[in-house]
Amino acid sequence: MKSICLVMGLVSLALISGRVAAVTQQQFDSTMTLIDSSQFTEALESIHALRKADSTDPEAYVLYVNFYYKKSMQSYLRIDRERFEGDQSISIFDSLGDTVGYMGDYQGFNFDTLGIGTAILKQGIESYPDRLDMRLGLAYVSNQAGLSAEMADALNALLNQQMINDGKWLWCFSQPYAEDANELILESTQSYTFGLIQLNSPATDSLAMEISEKMMRAFPNSAYGAANLGTLYNLKGDYDSALMYFQQAYVIDPKDGIVIVNLGDLYVVRGEIAKAIEQFQLALEIGAPDQQEYAKKRLAEIRK
Repeated sequence: MKSICLVMGLVSLALISGRVAAVTQQQFDSTMTLIDSSQFTEALESIHALRKADSTDPEAYVLYVNFYYKKSMQSYLRIDRERFEGDQSISIFDSLGDTVGYMGDYQGFNFDTLGIGTAILKQGIESYPDRLDMRLGLAYVSNQAGLSAEMADALNALLNQQMINDGKWLWCFSQPYAEDANELILESTQSYTFGLIQLNSPATDSLAMEISEKMMRAFPNSAYGAANLGTLYNLKGDYDSALMYFQQAYVIDPKDGIVIVNLGDLYVVRGEIAKAIEQFQLALEIGAPDQQEYAKKRLAEIRK
């Protein structure tokens, strides 16, 4: 997969085709250096000067959102009974030497400041709807800040535009995206959607369902959307709907080992043991090593 030109996690890229870039690569890089080093006064002056030179240059939108994203970051001292997931923390001990909690830095955001940046980025997307970097950047920022609904809105809008422009996206400095953008969009969208499913709440399940339904329409040859819906309905206990979507995913990609073992598990729940055995045996034949191990374990349990 082609790597994204990221700056602080944001895609920092292109112009609409046929335009000559007003912001040069050197100007862009020097401004980003100021942002990255938290020289916010100098960085904002540089962005304003570039915007004044050409108020329609889309690179200014990218610089602005990078600026406000960086400026919105805040570190907090956090104390909790549980170890922080994904964060470095130190243990707190009581007088007997037992661990009673954990302390460390917690990365958060000033949402008012971040909101200025995302509002500017949305203006850029409205003016340059085929800028894939801007759309992925908005999804990234929203996800990093824990704004699940905003992230879902960004992904749904991206998928809508995919159906409008038929995958013809723009990338770094006026260049059309040189490779097939489908893989990048699919893998990015699936990663975010899987994260929503893992949160396992009614609100995030609803967001994941909407995105997955749109994935099926935007990418009818991908099994991701149908497989996601199968998983979501399975979690809800709606096994008939889950079976329908898992079967659709299997028709699209009969070599998808995850879909195969999910079908096997679903057949067990439905009491269709012969079909379950068939799916797990298929996973032993064509699944990835971890799927083969899982299928072997499930077959042993079924045959006890």
